This record gives sequence, structure tokens and C-alpha cells, in this order.
Amino acid sequence: MKITYTLLLFLLRGMLLAQTTFPIQGVSDNDNTIYAFTHATIYTKHDAVLRDATMLVSKGLVKAIGTNMPVPSNALIFDLKGKYIYPSFIDVFSHYGMPDMPAKAREKVQYEKSRTGIVAWNDALMPEKKAAAYFKASPQMAEELRKQGFGLANVFMPDGIMRGTSALVALGNGNENTLTLGEEITAQYSFEKGSSGQEYPSSLMGAIALIRQTLLDAEWYASGGQKIEPNLSLDALMKQQKMPAIFDCRDKYNILRAAEIAEEFKKEFIFKTSGNEYTLASELARRKLQLVVPVQFPFMPDVENPYDATAVELAELRHWEQAPFNLSVLEKAGLTFCITSADLASKTDFLSNLRKAVRSGLSEQTALKALTTQPAKILQRNDIGKLESGSKACFFISDKNIFQQGATIESHWILGKPYQIATSTQHAASGVFKDNTHEVSVEMHTGKVSVKTQKDSCKGEIRQLWSGFSATFPKCGAMQSMLFSFTDSSKSNITGYFTDTSGARIYAQLKRVSISAEARQDSAETYSMLSELTFPNMAYGRKNYPTARQLLFTHATVWTNTSSGILEDTDVLISDGKIAAVGK
Repeated sequence: MKITYTLLLFLLRGMLLAQTTFPIQGVSDNDNTIYAFTHATIYTKHDAVLRDATMLVSKGLVKAIGTNMPVPSNALIFDLKGKYIYPSFIDVFSHYGMPDMPAKAREKVQYEKSRTGIVAWNDALMPEKKAAAYFKASPQMAEELRKQGFGLANVFMPDGIMRGTSALVALGNGNENTLTLGEEITAQYSFEKGSSGQEYPSSLMGAIALIRQTLLDAEWYASGGQKIEPNLSLDALMKQQKMPAIFDCRDKYNILRAAEIAEEFKKEFIFKTSGNEYTLASELARRKLQLVVPVQFPFMPDVENPYDATAVELAELRHWEQAPFNLSVLEKAGLTFCITSADLASKTDFLSNLRKAVRSGLSEQTALKALTTQPAKILQRNDIGKLESGSKACFFISDKNIFQQGATIESHWILGKPYQIATSTQHAASGVFKDNTHEVSVEMHTGKVSVKTQKDSCKGEIRQLWSGFSATFPKCGAMQSMLFSFTDSSKSNITGYFTDTSGARIYAQLKRVSISAEARQDSAETYSMLSELTFPNMAYGRKNYPTARQLLFTHATVWTNTSSGILEDTDVLISDGKIAAVGK
């Protein structure tokens, strides 16, 4: 009886733990399937790779991973010979699922806050805001990010100087409660007041002063001020002091300004940059700053017209050439950074820009670290950014090394749920395939296919499948459809069948006889920086970073603005950019 009672309690406990707070419409889907991914090249971390390896996944978690590992008899097996598995990329600086920032609507001059409640006196100060309270999953945007390798995002409201806290979300489809993996993950700061209509601050100097004063207020509040004056904003700020904080700088010199604030208040900001900090790499490295770096590159300046060309500054031309080398320069300087999709006009440019950065000198290992283990470290999560027993089953499968030109993400698994990347562009699969009677021209990048036989010439649209493609021909003689799969990792051969209007199948094996222009571009071409980097990086800049020298001003009248007052016939010594001594 005692054993039965204990077992009953255990079963009841399991039922309670499995309970969800949202009713399920339709049939409940409790997927207990064991998925086995075999014969794959698996990057378990940025610096660890297993060849011909197996990974077992069940109930949204990685259960086991290794080589020469037995596969359970009841597992659903995916043979991934020649394919690669990577941990999902993590974007630590994302607005995914957040509402649009409200527009400024101001009919008259505003000096007081417009918000109600016991919150900060300035509308640009919103540390009490929680992204988790505003998060709404967007299947279309999530799919766009999954195609670029992202499976997780640290999302926040991009509004104000103190923007509140972020939430860690999975980029899958479903209920926001199940997709949210954590709330109040990072605190968010910027120098931009956003939608606030208040007059103050009206300058960068004012924004810096407001941040410093508010951080001082938070110290006062923590030391007893909360008993005198309750304030939800200061209460939230006080609780965020030990939380990772990301500062949106938007300009390379703002990084240094924000770093001064961090030093004054003994905070460790992570600095979101703008992509031009390669000119300050040595100074950023000296300060040992952590960065979040976009891969947004400028458009080529229009210099076709000679009159327009004269208006293009040398600094603009240099940045156009040197921007792709930004991450490489930061890596060589020894800086630690994450890579983000932020600032891109189109998220579809992310992988191509990332690969351009790799061809410009960024190592593949550092690139992968900046998208997986380093973001996980900042977010203080030990179950993402890597693939090991107990990790979240967030990973993607690609047909080859993801950093190579033309590599395609074939599927993306989010929390153990597969998402087929149906519209991916496998350039390597494009080309012309032939046998004695058929000629098939495949253009994966446009989704088009054409078939020529002795009797018919047909055109159709491709539907990409797990390891091949299908197509239908609604207006084409006797041929109705085709279904083919690739027989090797290089996609040099296809096997399958054509179907005619009577339903009969004509089986065929075709060999690729030519590749597409897109596939020919998938080379290992690397870039070299042609112009030299100067300080400042413009016309007449110095070849070397200027060093601070000692300067002595003598026999001056010095207004000290201290108790010493005005000093006549006085000397001032400057050393390392600071006043070292004042006297005679």
C-alpha cells in the first residue's frame, strides 16, 4: 500500500508539472518522439566540432550527443550525411515582437511628464517597463530571422533613455507564454529620448546629465530614499543594478561617453555600436569593453557623375571600403563582441553580410562565438548557444559550412519543433541536369525550373523539399509534374521521376552538366583593405594614433572654480590628457 501511494503521488506531481495555464484548442499535441540526427558534422560550441556524429532530441531538449552512439529503436532517424548542425544564433539586441514606438505628438511646449502614476519625472526614463509585458510573436518576422540562422532573441522596447528590461524569446510559432524563456534579462540604455515630448533633454549633454542624475537618485533611493518617496522607476532601476546592461550608442564616440558613465558608477555596460568603431579599436581594447556589433555596410557612393563625385568626402569612400573589415579589426585588437542583425534595412542581408565579414578577415570561430556562446554568456544562460545534453533543442541544419558562400539553411528546430526553410536559396543545387532524353534546368534562387524532352518543353515553379525538389506543369503537353532528390552532398546528381497526364511515372537519373552563375560565385574569395586607416580616418589624418604628451602652460591667470579662486602668474601641467598640477 505504501508503494502504491508513493507512486500515485509521483504521477499526480507529474500531471501538475505538465499542466499549462492556457486551454488548448483542438487535439493536444504532447510530442514524445525521439529524433535522431545521424552522420552529421555538429558544432556543439564555437570551438568544438564532432564529425560523423549523432544527436538525440526529445521534448524540446538535447538528450545526448556524440560519435559512435547507439540510436534507440523507436527513434525517428534523419540521416544527415554531408550536412552540418549549428546551435541557433542568438540576437542580443532585437526589437522582434515589440510594438512600434509611439510617435511624438506635441501641440504645445511640454515641461512636465505626461505619464501618470508614481514614475520618473521625465518621460524618457522608463526603467520599469518590461518587454515581456508587450511581447507578441510574429510568425512572418520569426520565419525571416530563422532563415538567417537566428532561433533566439533578447527583445526590448526601443524607446527612451532608460528603456526598461528585455525578455529572452524563442523565434518559433505558438503562444507567447511558451515562447518566452525569461523576463528581465538585461537593462537597456541609450542617449536618445525616443517618443518623449518633454523639452528636456534637448541635447546629448542633457541626456548624459539626465542619466548621471538618475543613477545618483537610484543610489539615494537604495540607501533609504524609498522610505521617503516611493517611485516605481527608481525601484526598478535599483533592482537592475546587478543585471547585465546594454547601452545603445549609435556612434563610435558615444561608446567612449557611455564608458565614462560606466566607470563613474562602477557599471559594466555592453555597448551596442554602429559599425564604424574600427577607427577606435585600440582605445576600446585598452578599456576592455564588450560590444554588440551590427553587420550593416554602407551603399557604394555614387561617383559615376564627375560633378557628384567631387561632393563625396574621402571619409565616406573609406568607410564604404573599410566597413566590412570592422569585425576583423575588432577581433585582431582582442575585443570581445556579439554580432546582431540590428540596423539592417532587410534581415535577409544578414548572412551575406556576415560572410562578407568572414571573407574580410573575421575568423569563422570568432563569428560563431559572437552569435552563440558569447550572447548566452551575456544573457547568463547555460542552456542555449551550445548543443549538449540538457541544452534547449534550438539548432539549424545547413547543407554545408554556414560561412561559405551559397550555404543554405535547410531546416531550423526551435525548442525541438522543426521549421522547414521552404524558400531557401540553394545556389549549389542550381544548374542544368541531363540524361539521354531529359534536360532539367534548375534555378533555386528564382524558384524556377524548366524541362526539355523530345516531345515537350515545360516550365514550372519549384517547391523545395528536405533533400530535393518537386514541380508541377499545369500547361505542358503530356508532362504533369516531377519529383527529384539529390543523391550526394555536392548536389551533382538527382534521381526521381516525371509524371504524365495519365499518372504514369517515368523514372530517371540525371547528372549535372553545368552550374549556375550564383553557384560559380560561391568561391573562397577573400578581401584585402586597400586604403590605409588614419586617425581621424579622413583626409590629412595621422598614420598613427596620437599619443598624449605632457604640456606646461606658464605665467597664466587661472580661474580654478575652486576655493583657491583666481591664481595670477600660475603654471598648469597637463599629463595623460588630465590636469596633473596647478601652481608656480
